[in-house]
Amino acid sequence: ILTHEHIDHVQGAAALCDRYNATAIATEECLAALSDPQLNLSAVYPGVSPTDYTPHRIQSVEKLNFELFWSGVEIKFYATPGHCSGAMCFTIGNLLFSGDTLLEKIKTYTTAPSSSVVQLCESLKMIRNDFCEDLFVYPGHEASFRLGSVFPFIDAQIRLLERKIARL
Repeated sequence: ILTHEHIDHVQGAAALCDRYNATAIATEECLAALSDPQLNLSAVYPGVSPTDYTPHRIQSVEKLNFELFWSGVEIKFYATPGHCSGAMCFTIGNLLFSGDTLLEKIKTYTTAPSSSVVQLCESLKMIRNDFCEDLFVYPGHEASFRLGSVFPFIDAQIRLLERKIARL
């Protein structure tokens, strides 16, 4: 499952999919950005081509209606653009995999080419308001944490983003 298109999150995807005869899952925005070195940030790595890491078989979460049942387990997907246009989170039971949309007490970057402070603000509001505080979050970087433990941080980040949006 590709939480977003940035090279540091997709670089091994093609090799894993080939080795295990697997299909990758991503948002349609992520799929489109995988082949663009500017959007997936691979342009900063000389000699790296999108064909080196783009899986041959990819299924969009939109075509799956944002859910998948795999080996008796329900996986739900949530588009969470902001950090980049193709970002998503997903839940499995009481686990939330947030990619780079939500990190523990680290502000989400919105400096990539397809980043949006407006979309990130909406995505963080959705996470804050729609998910249970008892979820365990597994971010794309750093250690896991309980969602409720970062509610004050999320609230502060939303206020900061709203101030930025007001200045746009």
